[in-house]
Amino acid sequence: MLKLISKINPASFFVFAAITLGIVYFFLRPAMQSPDEFNHFLRAYQISEGKFLPEKKDQRLGGEVPVCFAQYMSLYITSAVFSPYKLTSEEIAKGYEIKFSDKEKVFKDFPNTSNYSAVAYIPQALTLFILRQFHFSVGMMYDVTRVFTFFIWLLAMWYIIKTLPSYKWLFVMVFLLPMNMYLASSITADTVTNILSFMLIAIVLKFSFYTKPITKKEIALLFLLCIFLPLSKTIYVSLLLILLILPAHVFTSKLRKYVLLGSIVLVAFLCAALWTQALSPYFIGYDDYNLQFRPHTTIREGADYHKQKAHLLAHGTFFPKVLYNTTVKTADFYLSSYIGHFGAYMDSGIPFWFFINSYLVILFVAVTEKTKIYLSFFKKLIIFSAAILTFSLIVLSQHLIWNAVGRDIADSIQGRYLVPVMPLLFILCNVSWIKIKLNVAPIVILFVFLANGITFNLLYTRYYKETCISKIEVSCDVEKINAEGFLLTSNDSILLKGTNVLTTKVHRSGNHSLVMPPNSSLSAVYKVKNIYSGSFLEMRAWQKASKGQLIFTGEGINCNGYYFAHDDAQLKENNGWERMRMVLSMPAGCDSSESLFYLQNPTADTIYFDDLWFSIKKIN
Repeated sequence: MLKLISKINPASFFVFAAITLGIVYFFLRPAMQSPDEFNHFLRAYQISEGKFLPEKKDQRLGGEVPVCFAQYMSLYITSAVFSPYKLTSEEIAKGYEIKFSDKEKVFKDFPNTSNYSAVAYIPQALTLFILRQFHFSVGMMYDVTRVFTFFIWLLAMWYIIKTLPSYKWLFVMVFLLPMNMYLASSITADTVTNILSFMLIAIVLKFSFYTKPITKKEIALLFLLCIFLPLSKTIYVSLLLILLILPAHVFTSKLRKYVLLGSIVLVAFLCAALWTQALSPYFIGYDDYNLQFRPHTTIREGADYHKQKAHLLAHGTFFPKVLYNTTVKTADFYLSSYIGHFGAYMDSGIPFWFFINSYLVILFVAVTEKTKIYLSFFKKLIIFSAAILTFSLIVLSQHLIWNAVGRDIADSIQGRYLVPVMPLLFILCNVSWIKIKLNVAPIVILFVFLANGITFNLLYTRYYKETCISKIEVSCDVEKINAEGFLLTSNDSILLKGTNVLTTKVHRSGNHSLVMPPNSSLSAVYKVKNIYSGSFLEMRAWQKASKGQLIFTGEGINCNGYYFAHDDAQLKENNGWERMRMVLSMPAGCDSSESLFYLQNPTADTIYFDDLWFSIKKIN
C-alpha cells in the first residue's frame, strides 16, 4: 500500500483532494462566514459595475449596492456574530428566493475592503458581472461566484505544483491546509493575492535552476506577475526581492539581468505608488468617520493612518518595538490561525494540540522531502530576507491602518496574511547535510485528510449543532385571541399580553395581523422569568407599512436595568412584508428575574405585525 501511495503524482493528488474537500466545504461552510467576506462581496460587486475607486459619502466609505444584497447578507450576519446561533434550512433557502435587482440601492460601509484594487477581485467581479445580466437569485450569484473562484484557485495551484522544480509535496500540504481550503471556498481578495504570490515564487524557483536563457514569453509572464501582485496587495511588493536569486545566465548577461529586473521592479513600485496615491483622498480616520455608522464598521477606536505615520516618523525607534511586541506577544494567534481559525470573526480555532503537531509535521516534510536540487546559502539568505521584510511590512500596514495612534503592538495580525510568507521559510529547512530524505507522500496525504476532517467536525459544531442545555421557543401567528384580549401562542399555554387588536385588512399568513396605531407601545408583550447570564435571545416579527420596533427590557438581579430596541427591517418580501430580527446575549454577570419582549410603534403611521417568534437558549 505504501509503495502504491508513494507513486502518486503530487499535482494529481492535489486536484483530487482539493475537489473532494472543496465539495464538503461548499456544503458545510455557510455563506458569508470567512473573515471580512461581507465586505469583500460588496467590493467585488462594486468593481463588477466598473467602479474601481471607493465611494465616499457623508464621511462614510463604501459604496452604493443593491438592496437585495443587504437583505441576503442579513440572513447570515447573526451566525457570523453569535456563535451560539445555528442556521436553519429555512434561512438558507431564503437566500435563493431573493431575486437580484439593481433598481433599488443603499449605501453600505466597507472601509476595510474599499481600498483593494480591481486586480484582487478579477474572478469574482467577472462572475458577478455576467450573472447580474441574467437576474439570478442573490444566493445563486453568491454560490456560482464561490465555485468559479475556487476552480480558478484550483487550476492556479495545480499549475504552480507542476511548475515547481522541487518541494512539490510540501506545497501540496500548504495549499490544502484547512485555512487555505476555507478561504478558497469563499469570496475574498486573499484568493487572487495568494495565487499571484505562489505563482511568482514557483516561477522564480524554476528559473533559478535554469541552464538556458529564459524566453521573451517567460520574461513577459514574470513582468505581469510583478505588476499585478503589488496591485493586488501593496505590502507583498517585498516578495519581489526573491528575483535576486535568478542567475545572470538566464538573462544572457549580468547587465541585462539588472536592467530587466530593475525595470520590472521600478514599474511595479510605480504602479503600487500610483494606486496608493489614488486612494489617499478616500481615507477616513476613526475620529472623522460618520458617528451614526462608525460602530458598524471595522475601524478601530483611535486609528488614523496619517497620524500614526507621523508618530512613527517622529519616533524612529518606536516601530522596532511594535515589531518585537507583535512577533512575540501575538505569535500564538497568527501561527495557529495560519493552520485554521474559522468564522467571520475567527472565533473557532483548531485544538491547540493539533496546531502544534501541524507545524511539526510540516517541518518534518520540509526537511525530509526528497530533492535533487538545493538552494545555495546566498539564495536562502535572499529568500529569508524577503520573508522577514514581508512580515515586517504586514505588521507596519496593520499598525498604520488599524491601531490607535501610539499603540506599541499590531494585534490584528492574522494567519491568512502569512499564507504567501510561510512557504518561503519552510523551503529553507531542506538542506543537503541532512541525509534523511523520504518520499513524504503518505505523510502528506494522511495529514491533509486528518486536518480537514477535524475542521469539518469543528465547522459542523460551530454552525449547525445545538449546544444549549435548555431552550424556550414560542411562535404566534396572530390568529387566536382570548376573551381578555391576550394573544395565544403556538402551544396555547403561554399568553402574549398587552393591548392587542387584530385585523383582517392585511395579513402575511392566515387571516389576521396585529394592528398598532401611531405612537403606541406594549403590544404583544411576552413576559419571561429567570434569564441567566450568557443566555442567547432572539425575537422575530414581520411588519408592514412603517418602521416599528422590537423591544427587550427588564431588571437585573445583580446588574442595572437594561433596555434594547431594534428597528432594522432587513429582509423584504415582494408582498411588502419586512422581517425584523433582534438577537442578543445577556451580558456576563447579569441575571434577570423578569424580562419583557414587546412590539412598539413610535411613528405617526399605523403598522401591521404578523408571525411573531421568540427564543431563549441557555448556553452550555
